[in-house]
Amino acid sequence: MAAPTGGGGKFTIIENKFDINKTTLSEVVDMYIEQAIKNKAGKGKPFDGKKYKAMFNSKPYIREFMNKPVIEFLDAATDDEVNPLIKVYDQTDSVGTKRKYYSAFKGIEENVQSQVDRSTGKELNYYKANGIPKLTNTVILDAKPGARSTKFAFNHLKAGEFQLALLEHAKNNPKDIPVVRATLAMMHLGFRTNEIQKMPMDALKPALEGSVAPGIFIGAGKTKMDFNIDIPASSKVQGILAASIESNKKRFGDLSQVENYMFLTDEGKPLPDNAINQLLKKIKVKNIMQNKETGEMLDYFTSSYDLRRFNSTVGYKLGVPLSEMAKMKGRAISAPSAGGEILYPSPMTGLYGVQDLKYHEILSEHMGSQLDDAMKKVGILKQDQTLASDQDLIEAYTAQDGNVKTIPSGTAQKYTPIDDLSKQEFITPELPEKDVIEGEYDIIDRDNTKNLPASFEDFSEDEINQLKKIGITDNRISEPSTGKKLLKGATAIAGAVVSKTAKSLPVVGGYFEYEDAKKEGDPEEIARTKGVMGAVSPIMPSDIKAGEELVGAAAEPLVEEAKESMQEQDVGFLGGLMTSFGYPTAGSFAAGGFITKRK
Repeated sequence: MAAPTGGGGKFTIIENKFDINKTTLSEVVDMYIEQAIKNKAGKGKPFDGKKYKAMFNSKPYIREFMNKPVIEFLDAATDDEVNPLIKVYDQTDSVGTKRKYYSAFKGIEENVQSQVDRSTGKELNYYKANGIPKLTNTVILDAKPGARSTKFAFNHLKAGEFQLALLEHAKNNPKDIPVVRATLAMMHLGFRTNEIQKMPMDALKPALEGSVAPGIFIGAGKTKMDFNIDIPASSKVQGILAASIESNKKRFGDLSQVENYMFLTDEGKPLPDNAINQLLKKIKVKNIMQNKETGEMLDYFTSSYDLRRFNSTVGYKLGVPLSEMAKMKGRAISAPSAGGEILYPSPMTGLYGVQDLKYHEILSEHMGSQLDDAMKKVGILKQDQTLASDQDLIEAYTAQDGNVKTIPSGTAQKYTPIDDLSKQEFITPELPEKDVIEGEYDIIDRDNTKNLPASFEDFSEDEINQLKKIGITDNRISEPSTGKKLLKGATAIAGAVVSKTAKSLPVVGGYFEYEDAKKEGDPEEIARTKGVMGAVSPIMPSDIKAGEELVGAAAEPLVEEAKESMQEQDVGFLGGLMTSFGYPTAGSFAAGGFITKRK
């Protein structure tokens, strides 16, 4: 949000000093509001602090940062999985909404930078030397913002230098070896960050009889897009994963004493969420990236997702068809002209032919040959040698003698023997105490509507006021026999939610969605629907299943009402709206599609 002082491109700067590593985003927002109100006093229209704060509280993926240090909010710029500004851009086509959030986040960045500039101690020297992470650098502010890949370009010939830099870092920083293993795997596979960092240890599957390669299987519940990842493993990838499993066995002995994660810290815990991002800040490779807008050459990947883009860039330059690259990353089978036939193929995990493996080997061979070349330049390998896949490369490289296993160039690679861990028992992780929410909840039974409110006369005055905040008033359908204002589907559910929570949980989500929709010209019914979903979305009971049933109960009547009464474009809007609240649709609403909860 532009500064209330009105200077074009200027922002309100908080006068008081605060610790960017301790002060929460919520506290910074409050200080910003206080400073803006002070600066605007007697200078025209007062600053709307409530509306400003509502922007941060209205969306769950922003609200989750409110009680965290403000620098963690900005550090989300390094991870597209959690980056709140990218999520805003992904979930709306409204240029106005995008610009509002861009400007609001820019104001926070300017204030954090101001604190860094004004600091006199050594605590913030890193940010003085390297700059602060900026969410606004991850998107393009124009009428039609493009994908991040249209802003940054990648040098596909730097794979060898990057891998060698990783090995050097592992040698000098043994505690980071598990993260180095994960980073190598992500570069070779191109999976999403959490699909690598949270990969199960038993994801690597032995080859079945007749198969040319082992496999990698990650169930839909652990992938972002709710599809199984089920692909053959190249010899290089299998070597990376098999080495990680053997490292886990050496470090912890009995695998039943650790959790089921491929990459474990020396404490036997899964990698921290930001582990790969933090490592990438330390891996310098000259001119590995380019900012297309400015032409500036960059020496560091800016986020873990850059590894995914780098992988895709390498595949593209090697001539791998885009459809094959999608399959290699575990995307669902897609064929527009195949109709329902796409539902039927279901090949076995661990049973692959030469054609299945072809492009995986092409990609890995490129990565491997570039590492060979990088090692030959520094004298580690001879010209007629290539690195063997069936070794723990990191362990060999970081050993005192540094002797890595090689084979003559042109020799076929071997797979490392692996155990089938599908029957292996692991520790079942407990929910951290900080994530346990104490409280009560009510499961709303969509099939037992007699317990739902039927009219506004069934609500207390406080509950009606809560409903009004999200645009729900008594301007509804009148029942001829009684004259009562009846509540239809989703509104009844939202009303029930408000009834159960009004005294303990303010409806923070719906107000902003409703107001914003009205300003952008949405019809009243659509604006009200946005408000309903915004109100329901923030509610998360301690029982996850109950939470899903609650939100599902609000969602399904919306679909039915849309199919019955909305225009075609409104049905399409509702599909996008449902997706934005975590309920992607399988098929179109108009075609009778259904709702599935995103994991």
